[in-house]
Amino acid sequence: MATYERLVDDDGTKHGVGEGLIVSVFPDAPDAEVFQRHAVRMGIDGEARERVTWLVARLAGVKLYVMGDGRLVLTKQEMNP
Repeated sequence: MATYERLVDDDGTKHGVGEGLIVSVFPDAPDAEVFQRHAVRMGIDGEARERVTWLVARLAGVKLYVMGDGRLVLTKQEMNP
């Protein structure tokens, strides 16, 4: 499971820091944010199989989803792991 640390600079710039990755969002809009989205993927038998964490950066209604496998998605859609 990927893990990310959230940092905020004195000027309000927000960062999501993970293994070999830094995503920065400048405070250009009121909704500028960096956060994590978590889920537990279940197996057919109802047992928890995998914990999933995505890093999400949002600015002016556009979201950047960083998935633990290296994929990036840029969209206005709401997505869940």
